[in-house]
Amino acid sequence: MINRVILDYFPINEKKINKALLFLIYLFPISLISSSAINNIFITLIDIFFIIILIREKNYKFIKDKSFVILFLFWIYLILNLFFSIDFNNSLSRSLGIIRFIFFAYAIRYCFNLNSSTYLERILNIWSIIFLVISFDLIFEAIFGFNTLGFVSYMPGRLAGFLNKELKIGNFYHGFLFITAAFILMKQKNKLGFLSIIIFVTISLLIGERSNFAKVIISLIFFLIFFEKKLLSLKKVIILFSILIICSIVMLKSQTRQNRFNGQFFNYIKENGLIEYLYVSQNYAHNITAYKIFLNYPIFGIGVRNFNQECIKDLYNDEKLNYNKGRCSTHPHQYYFEILSETGIIGFILFLSAFIYILYSGFVSYLKKKNLILLGSLSFAVSSLIPFLPSGSFFTTYSASIFWLNIGLILALTNSNKHN
Repeated sequence: MINRVILDYFPINEKKINKALLFLIYLFPISLISSSAINNIFITLIDIFFIIILIREKNYKFIKDKSFVILFLFWIYLILNLFFSIDFNNSLSRSLGIIRFIFFAYAIRYCFNLNSSTYLERILNIWSIIFLVISFDLIFEAIFGFNTLGFVSYMPGRLAGFLNKELKIGNFYHGFLFITAAFILMKQKNKLGFLSIIIFVTISLLIGERSNFAKVIISLIFFLIFFEKKLLSLKKVIILFSILIICSIVMLKSQTRQNRFNGQFFNYIKENGLIEYLYVSQNYAHNITAYKIFLNYPIFGIGVRNFNQECIKDLYNDEKLNYNKGRCSTHPHQYYFEILSETGIIGFILFLSAFIYILYSGFVSYLKKKNLILLGSLSFAVSSLIPFLPSGSFFTTYSASIFWLNIGLILALTNSNKHN
């Protein structure tokens, strides 16, 4: 039985280097819940094997791909931008390093289209199993107060999951939720597929990360709108109504979650107004500081990874901000403000051009083929690129890995027949 599974996932006639690359892709989600070091090792090895394969096969067609050209230009700009950085050495590693994520995305594309998409379902099978194990672990933690490894969240109303004290499992969950749900829907075109969406969205609420839950809801709306031709089909209404009821019950049963989602956000806005809420929000303090930095360095920005060096300067003091003294961080916690402040308007235009083109191409392909996995990754990418919603850094390994994995899926499933 085990030998048959191994032969199915690593066929004898497959090249050894392809097997090595596939092994890393199969287990990549595990690297994300392990450590930054393991995650970086996986990315590096995937890139190395992929480049070796390209050289051996003399397969350089992807270089002509419009998406690659725009992404490569963005990377070249980041290299040139080093000479305008306020700290060259600080920017060097991350400016150079973004190329590893571009190759990672194309390695994902390569594997999903390898041998006429032979491995697509196998990769998704393993990813889905890993995601379901993590889902079970989070439900376990929500019930008992600790996860299956004994990890306990230090923050009330938040789940730790396998990431323990880092409290960023919500980003992982959002990144794989709609890929897994779409795969289940493709395999089980019945009530189980729709039930999985309801369960997964509920778990994302239990995790307690407000920003990621907001993105999950945006992704859900996008996914359901384009899932079927009918805008308001019975299935969609049942899913939305069920999620609303279950999430309401979860909120009513937990005072800590009510405080996180209602007391600290909706109730405060209701009582004091949106403008007042912004001034007591630390995310807004990061964002407005990044915007002021952009106004001072509008063309080229201050250089990648230099936000924490610039934000401490007195000229960015704003006594109206409740978090004036907490306005600094390693990054502005929002992709657009990070790109604007650190790479300027030129970098921002290249950034937008690349991802608007990729998302547009993917969406056009989805409308033609109705590939649900493609729709799942598009749903994630669209919500991740919504302005103003807090995010991780675009340049750090953990956030970038999840983002570029979904970009790789979009590239793989957009006119996939052309990439074999």
